Amino acid sequence: MHIHDAGRRIVAPTICGSEGARAPESAPMNSEIYNCTYELREGEQTVATGRVTLTEPPQTGSALRLGKRVVVIEDAVALGHEYRLVLRDS
Repeated sequence: MHIHDAGRRIVAPTICGSEGARAPESAPMNSEIYNCTYELREGEQTVATGRVTLTEPPQTGSALRLGKRVVVIEDAVALGHEYRLVLRDS
């Protein structure tokens, strides 16, 4: 699902619960999902960590909506079947 905000494409992730990653309800059953762990940083300090599931591969420079926050993917590294994301406030 794409959310357009101020002319910028924002990917809306589904946050995973303790039972593990699930495809977003709006995703077609045959679509790929991308499991990600993230670090949200302010300056050099990590202020939050978590897991998200995306319906598109993460790309540096793309924006995500995490709750009410819009963040930018500063770095996306593929680690096997997952991605490690470094996020910053937009």
